[in-house]
Amino acid sequence: MKAFLSKLIQLGFTSNEAAVYIAALQLETASAQSIAELAQVNRATTYSVLKSLMKKGLITEFRQAHELRYAAESPEVIHALLALEERELTARKEIALPIVNRLQVFFQKNEKKPRIRYVESEQGLRVLQQEFESLDDDLLQIVGLDTFRTLYGDLNGGEHLNKLSEQGRRIRSIMVTDSPISYPSSLNVECVTISPDLVSVKGEMTVCGDRVALFSYSDGLVAIDIISITIADMVRSTLELAWNEAKRLGK
Repeated sequence: MKAFLSKLIQLGFTSNEAAVYIAALQLETASAQSIAELAQVNRATTYSVLKSLMKKGLITEFRQAHELRYAAESPEVIHALLALEERELTARKEIALPIVNRLQVFFQKNEKKPRIRYVESEQGLRVLQQEFESLDDDLLQIVGLDTFRTLYGDLNGGEHLNKLSEQGRRIRSIMVTDSPISYPSSLNVECVTISPDLVSVKGEMTVCGDRVALFSYSDGLVAIDIISITIADMVRSTLELAWNEAKRLGK
């Protein structure tokens, strides 16, 4: 029984909720007093816990022979509760992402120093992509595509590009590769390729608004995210020069 209690607590039950629910399952239908005795929870607390479990759909209250009695619902309800929590968490994440990024403006309002953080793993990359998706500016980047493909193959970035294009964002990419590249006309992507023989790039540099992301692909996926309008403007100017030169070389 202790193992069941422990597992239910891990699922988010309080210790009293777990004890009362298991007691109700064993008794099938019972009074609050009987449930309290089996659960070893005092009667006043048991009433409060039963109300909590009723709100979650795990306990049903009914009157029998002028007495309030309680019955436990199927444990399958736990799956439904977890699925509901997952949907609610996903919805909250979608609401939080753009709000958090915009609130950063207030957080940084009086800060003169750049804010820097490190990002690792493909999951971290996706989080960074989502943050860039919440911005309003266009993107300019240079990517060591051959190095990236050697390490990770064709990691799917279609969802990221689709969201940016749907927002009307312009994406300009300098791809360092010997392989031909093409994008669907539905994507708002301009791409120019230059040979690795002309320049050695084993990472990525992307600028958007006041954000600069620097990736290293040579020793695993590691990125530095910099938030500074001064640094972003400097990187943007440098990449503009690189873009114009890459187009000239491409011709």
